[in-house]
Amino acid sequence: MTTLKPIILVSILTLLLYQCKDKETPPNPGPQYPKVETNHIDVTGNYVSDGYSQRNENYDWVAVFVKQRNESIEMRIRSRA
Repeated sequence: MTTLKPIILVSILTLLLYQCKDKETPPNPGPQYPKVETNHIDVTGNYVSDGYSQRNENYDWVAVFVKQRNESIEMRIRSRA
């Protein structure tokens, strides 16, 4: 029985060391997103709220100017503060 204990101990340690080895894993390419087709919608122009026509009578109003700039959009917002 005394010779069996060291054999079991060495066997367990060998199995533990074998299991703890770094296993090579393939590199993660990152998340894969499906390609989405986009439709181009022209939103350039001037937009105003209903109160804009009555702005001279001290009604609240908002005006938004939208213009396409290369790959981005330029927006200017004015309002009665």
